[in-house]
Amino acid sequence: MKTYNLRRSTYLVLLIGAFALTGIAQGAKTYKGGVVFTRIGVAIELEEDIKKGTTPDFKANIQPQLESEPVTVQQIDERRFLIQFAWEPHQAYRIKLQWGDSGRFEANVTAPLKPSPYRIRTVELDTLLSLLENLQRPAQPTTLALSPDGEQLAIATDAGHLAIIDSLTGEKIWKTRISEGYAKHATFSHDGRRFYIGEQSADGFIYAYALLPKSPPPPFEKGGRGDLGRERGGAKPTLLWKYRMADDIDTSTPQSPNDVYGWVQYPGPYRIAETADGDLLVAGVHSWTKGGVPLSQSQLYRFDGKTGRLKWKWPSDQTLPMVISWFDYSRDGQTVALLSYKSGYRTSRSEPARFKSGTLFVINGETGANRWE
Repeated sequence: MKTYNLRRSTYLVLLIGAFALTGIAQGAKTYKGGVVFTRIGVAIELEEDIKKGTTPDFKANIQPQLESEPVTVQQIDERRFLIQFAWEPHQAYRIKLQWGDSGRFEANVTAPLKPSPYRIRTVELDTLLSLLENLQRPAQPTTLALSPDGEQLAIATDAGHLAIIDSLTGEKIWKTRISEGYAKHATFSHDGRRFYIGEQSADGFIYAYALLPKSPPPPFEKGGRGDLGRERGGAKPTLLWKYRMADDIDTSTPQSPNDVYGWVQYPGPYRIAETADGDLLVAGVHSWTKGGVPLSQSQLYRFDGKTGRLKWKWPSDQTLPMVISWFDYSRDGQTVALLSYKSGYRTSRSEPARFKSGTLFVINGETGANRWE
């Protein structure tokens, strides 16, 4: 009788825009390597590992470079570094990287017209997100969100697990479980101080977390950084507020609760988006079957992102008896537009004549009142 060890692995590949060029260090240089132009600067790829025991005191010099433009250096692994600065297409640069008295790298390169994808790190998600907690039904990643500064990446699953990792090192910053429901959509605030996530569950909660300053990553050590079994120290996110959409668009029990797709009959957010002034727009959608009759209800909300105070919901006097299939808003948040449809569904309430499937509704972003349709 044969025994089989079955291992299922899921990976996340972290990418940034890049374009590869080769630069050879000249003169009395310790290391040779290549230069990769990325969306946020350049990556240095050495041909050999840096000397063991090197103090992580890296200094970079880019010429030409505006004095007002900051230049930062981050170590990716034993032989790769990321130097962040704003570069111009077709500009010739002299790049110098030095670490203490033990080594340096120099290259003369010309920037490309555009960057292309560059792999920073591959992160295994099985342990990070407890994907194999239920072997009969392994969890699946369902949503991703990148912080505005590109330093944090949020990942969540259909089992409600949520993790925020350092997008450069792959190290876990924070992990929690918001519910046993489906983590549907997530986003960071524009200032990077808050994180929002919505679940598709019997409650259909929207959560807002305060992101407190995180501790800096530890110095790179081979086999150390990127260890997802170890959580970085420092302050953890705290819950600011939450809102239960099922109080508006109703809750339900799936006809087949154990079905892998049973979650689709729960209420949840179609989309979560933050306006420039820090308000949160949420489209809550619920489609289910009750007594053999298909039903649907939706609601569009605008919250104060910091406090969770509900500024308005549309429609104001009832739920929309169909599904919101799309919404967007103007840069200043003064105008919101949405599309809805019912796709043959009956509704839990009689459908007013003003709501017709396929209609484009344009709403006053400040008050939630209809402008035109």
